Amino acid sequence: MLSAARIQRIIAEIDGPPSLIIPVTVLAMTVSTNDDARRAAEDRAAVHGAAFLAESQTGGRGRGGKAWHSPAGKSIYLSLVLRPELSPERLPQLALAAGVGI
Repeated sequence: MLSAARIQRIIAEIDGPPSLIIPVTVLAMTVSTNDDARRAAEDRAAVHGAAFLAESQTGGRGRGGKAWHSPAGKSIYLSLVLRPELSPERLPQLALAAGVGI
């Protein structure tokens, strides 16, 4: 099972700026990590970089709203709250950069 404390310890061990220490929420099951992250962001409860992870999702969605099969024990499902200082026309570049980075 995923552990928020273990994930945060690993992040803290990385040599890098203190900004790499982020809040981590781990759930065994959720409807959608994206929904969890969006709710927290809209409520201003989540800071830039906050991570929402789950071992399974019951209502995950892929590109174009397609259903995303998210069984337990097969993957880690992750959504991040990002608050980039970018103009709206540059936001699509963020998705491309994230894909290349991952």
